[in-house]
Amino acid sequence: MSFFERFKVRLQKFFYGRYGGDALNIFLLAISLIFMYIPYVRLLSYPILIYVIFRTLSKNLDKRRVELNWYNKNIGNALVKAFYAVSKFFTGIGSWFKRKRNTHKQIQSQKNDFVFFKCNSCGNMLRVPKNKGKIKITCPVCKKTTEKTT
Repeated sequence: MSFFERFKVRLQKFFYGRYGGDALNIFLLAISLIFMYIPYVRLLSYPILIYVIFRTLSKNLDKRRVELNWYNKNIGNALVKAFYAVSKFFTGIGSWFKRKRNTHKQIQSQKNDFVFFKCNSCGNMLRVPKNKGKIKITCPVCKKTTEKTT
């Protein structure tokens, strides 16, 4: 048996019956790491780190589960909702940029054969064949008619 395998077995024996890590520990660890980079609040990070270690090594499983249930009920669900809202917002921005890029690519590929106009009333993009002279364009969305030269 190699050194690392023996070390792994010893760690497993040491942690047997202890609480270990959970979502509350990760939250507290993140808070303490944030506090470490704030000059006058740095001292608050050390008791939080000590508490995280205490929770990880604790053998009082029932009390740690009660703490975790309190965290999930009061803080965890709100964090999940906030992260979901933020991710939904940034996904929406990304898809908006993707639509703009695809529209621009499509316009550039068809620029030799068509002229593109925006409808004055609804802002819809209208595509008209090139070199047709003065024509009436009817918007398919709002049914407004305008006269343009191609």
